[in-house]
Amino acid sequence: MIKYPFCQSLCASLLVVGLGYAHASDRMHTVCREDIRQLVDAPVLRVMTLNASHGRNTAINQVLVGKERTYANLGAIVELLTLAAADVVALQEADAPSRWSGGFDHVEYVANHADYGCLVHGLHSQSWVSTYGTALMTRAELLEPTSIPFQPSPPSKQKGYVSGQLLWQTDTGTHRITVASVHFDFLSRKTRDSQVSEMIAGLSDLDGPLII
Repeated sequence: MIKYPFCQSLCASLLVVGLGYAHASDRMHTVCREDIRQLVDAPVLRVMTLNASHGRNTAINQVLVGKERTYANLGAIVELLTLAAADVVALQEADAPSRWSGGFDHVEYVANHADYGCLVHGLHSQSWVSTYGTALMTRAELLEPTSIPFQPSPPSKQKGYVSGQLLWQTDTGTHRITVASVHFDFLSRKTRDSQVSEMIAGLSDLDGPLII
């Protein structure tokens, strides 16, 4: 008998979901309103990161959470983001429409209700029951959005990162800031080290400040 909730959650995900891998042609979803601000004009750039946990909150597994409860859990995230008033929000374990978490787009739901007009959602892991990854939501235009899935690393589901650039206006001028949201493998340190190397290689040619 498995006694620990963590093991129950992991085993349920592996047994019910199976493995899914994203490819270059279908790994990214972007939305940006036409009326979005072109830059952040503020003395401080507020950045926040949050693991959305597939909308399950503290439940053992999202498969066990009903759709209405998932909406309520994401509503709590909306309240938190509204209170924090961040210019940029990085999300991990963020779901596109998925059978295991209510069948609706979690990132678009949160972005719309928390008034983030621009987003990039990396669909790093895809299978018949789940599509999810990392995301960035911004209140100013997100430039050059990119999604990079790491190399598959079974038995874990595929991980990756998204990145984009913002123009930030301060007293010293306009600065081009790159922001990235990443989720590394949790099972294997060797895999994490490899993923870190992949990320370094992907971001090493950037010019200017980088926030991960």
